[in-house]
Amino acid sequence: MWLLVPLFGVQGTPVQAAPILIRALNVPLLVWAVAAASLSALSLFGVGRLLGASQPSLLLRLVLGCLCLIGIGGLLWVGMPHALGVANRVWLTLSAATPGALYWFVAALGISALALIAFGVMSASTVRRQRQVRALRQLADGYLEVAIALCDRRGRLRYANPRGVAWLFGADQRLRPELREAAQSALRSRRNTAQFLTIDENTRLNVQCVPQSRTLLGVVAAQSGSEAARSKFYEQFLRRIVHDMRNPLAAIIAHANNLRAEILPSPESAARAAAIIENEAQRLTRLVDSLLFDARLSYVPPALEPLDLVDVLEEVLYQHEERAAAEDKTLQLEMPPSAPCIADHDLLIRALSNLVENSLKYSEAGCVVHLSLNAYDQGYQIVVRDSGSGIPPSYLPDKIFEPLVRARPREGGSGSGLGLAIVKKIVLLHRGTLQAESTLGEGTTITLWLPAAP
Repeated sequence: MWLLVPLFGVQGTPVQAAPILIRALNVPLLVWAVAAASLSALSLFGVGRLLGASQPSLLLRLVLGCLCLIGIGGLLWVGMPHALGVANRVWLTLSAATPGALYWFVAALGISALALIAFGVMSASTVRRQRQVRALRQLADGYLEVAIALCDRRGRLRYANPRGVAWLFGADQRLRPELREAAQSALRSRRNTAQFLTIDENTRLNVQCVPQSRTLLGVVAAQSGSEAARSKFYEQFLRRIVHDMRNPLAAIIAHANNLRAEILPSPESAARAAAIIENEAQRLTRLVDSLLFDARLSYVPPALEPLDLVDVLEEVLYQHEERAAAEDKTLQLEMPPSAPCIADHDLLIRALSNLVENSLKYSEAGCVVHLSLNAYDQGYQIVVRDSGSGIPPSYLPDKIFEPLVRARPREGGSGSGLGLAIVKKIVLLHRGTLQAESTLGEGTTITLWLPAAP
């Protein structure tokens, strides 16, 4: 507005001619006019800063801004000429070469005033965001009990609070080697990736890699605390049960009779008999629990409520991470930021817990049990994949989900044949579907489809 337009002329004004002429009575008044214009520009910027503030209300800020402009404008352009003794004289004149030049000058002044106000608003917003960022960093550095960090695609540290530096990065300020695969997976897939990480015998972390852009990764880690474990104590101690109650009862009765008759040849035999009685009684307890739960599914409708499937999957990981660590196995979770759904929280926890428990049971040490949550327009896909011993083809695709069916009846006798049947009932109660794919010696993949929130 101030350079290009005059350079090419204003509505017929020759390029070499000045479109606008400003004259003052004397040099001091000309200097004062320049100073007043500069102060007016600063005032407009200050009004923009006022408008960009968060407090007080917008209406009050507008009123204050107008009053400031009127007061400062009156002081600069009316009050000071009175003080200089030239209030009754024309001390500043402006002449335009053409009407177009006058229109250009007025428009340039108006646009410049709006630009200065806009710059003030943006400046206030920037300052406010900077203060908020500093406050958040102070909270993260001094009070947050979790580790947070930002790193680039090569795992190099960009920002971390003290816990993040201590837990997630090595001496070279690069992401720990145990986390680099999960970090690269998150950046490639643009999805959140979760993994448990053991720092020492007293510190085990639930780590989430959250991609921020193609080159920037956020990492959040929290200690897997006992509070979550205690809140789900009952679910953590549910075990596989047997469907035939006669075998454990017969064993209990026989060994109890031997103990009472004192016909066992040695103290070691008595201890072994007592251990068998205890184990068989525990199997009966698990069986009763599964039967009661199966009965509940048949007669009690699900308690549907809005929930986030991401929270459900994270809770399932918390339930099983101690067992996975003890057996030298890894639980990995890949998920979107959120997945709103209408479902029964406890039933979904039970179904997914059964699947993860099966995967851990039939996987060797060092294996990875992978959970993924995928969002689609129609609903959500939950996949539980392991690299365990697999399911025989004769039990696929549907027989494995029938009640009292055990694909491995001779492997320890600890399965009841109700676990996957319960999973199928829970999925059907949520109007979903269930599918199993498996290859002997290579692993099993269980896929759940659940409808999205209406």
